Amino acid sequence: MRKELGLFANIRPVTAYKALLKHSPLKSDRIEGTDLVIFRELTGGIYFGEKGRTADGSAYDNCTYSRPEIERIAHLAFQSAAGRRQHLTLVDKANVLETSRLWREVIITNPKQFDVMLTENMFGDIISDEASVIAGSMGLLPSASVGAEVAVFEPIHGSYPQAKGKGIANPLAAIL
Repeated sequence: MRKELGLFANIRPVTAYKALLKHSPLKSDRIEGTDLVIFRELTGGIYFGEKGRTADGSAYDNCTYSRPEIERIAHLAFQSAAGRRQHLTLVDKANVLETSRLWREVIITNPKQFDVMLTENMFGDIISDEASVIAGSMGLLPSASVGAEVAVFEPIHGSYPQAKGKGIANPLAAIL
């Protein structure tokens, strides 16, 4: 669907609303005032790269991006930062496992220091899921997937079909 609609940027705002602070497992004084936006590239990277197995049984996943793919999402993220606190943090993966752990720790330790974060597909997926703890759960965060002409809005957890008929679905993220 993303490809057919031309959706290339996933925008995930993370805000610690005062009325919802009690729902977060983190201490209120640590997260109060958090207001950041994660810009996740949606069309390239490891999720869409070539993957497979070699004759000797090794597995591989290729992460590929073109300059235009990076430039178009970077432009959106810089526009957002210009209208906010004018601070942009670029998230990359110099060493995948350690930086992945480090970003999770940093976001949870002092989320108020961030404004706009720009990252590739896989890291955006991981970081925004981790950042949902700030709001209390994935069900409390909205998500927008945008292209040049079309946008799709949903909670970051998607349609959540597991909740069907259980009376546990929370529409707040869809409303936000």
